[in-house]
Order: sequence, then structure tokens, then C-alpha cells
Amino acid sequence: MTLTTGAEKSAIHDFISKCVQRLKPLDRVLPQVVQLTEMLKRGIGVHHSGVLPLLKEVVEMLFQRGHVKLLYATETFAMGVNMPARAVVFNSIRKHDGSRFRELEPGEYTQMAGRAGRRGLDKVGTVIMCCF
Repeated sequence: MTLTTGAEKSAIHDFISKCVQRLKPLDRVLPQVVQLTEMLKRGIGVHHSGVLPLLKEVVEMLFQRGHVKLLYATETFAMGVNMPARAVVFNSIRKHDGSRFRELEPGEYTQMAGRAGRRGLDKVGTVIMCCF
């Protein structure tokens, strides 16, 4: 699936190429770097604690520029940054806190759900909760 135009793909490619040059040559060909680069060129990103810090920053910047149309993220994306989205989807009301699975706390839900709806652009933000 591709969610970007040809011009966006080119801009994304140029931006990522410049950023990845900061990595060591062997790190530039890591599967994570190669796969995420291809995903980002299609407008799809991931952001979680297992992603290299440089790549998380790239995802954040491309999201801010409007090039990332679909983002799969953990709460690490919602914490401390102004990254509004049109919609937020929760695939579960449970999370792993490093040692066990537990229910989301109200503050965690509010922090993440609060990303839905861009001030000045969207009249309504959409939050979808998938409960299985």
C-alpha cells in the first residue's frame, strides 16, 4: 500500500538519506533501517522503544511534515510531544509495563487519546477502542 505521492516519496527519500548518513556504514544496512525506510516512503511509520533513536526522530519529523499518513505507535509517541492526529486507534485496553500485562490507567488513555483531533484543523477527533 502506498499513501504518498511521487513528490512526497522523493522528499522522504532525500530526508532519510541525509539522516541515515549519521549512522555507521554497517548500521545503515540493518534490516530495521532498510525496512522502515521503505515503509516511510509509502507513508507508513512505526514508533516504539525498540526502534533506533535516530529512526524514531526521523518518524517524528516526517509525521510533523505530514508525510506519515499511517503510524503504528506505542505511547512513547504520545509522551511529551505535540503530535496531533485525526484518529487514534487502541488495539487493546491492556499494555505490558515491562513485567506484566495490566489495564491502561486513565491518565495513559487520556494522554494517548488526546492526540486525536488537530487544533485549528479538525472539528472532531476520533478515538477507536478495539475490545476483544
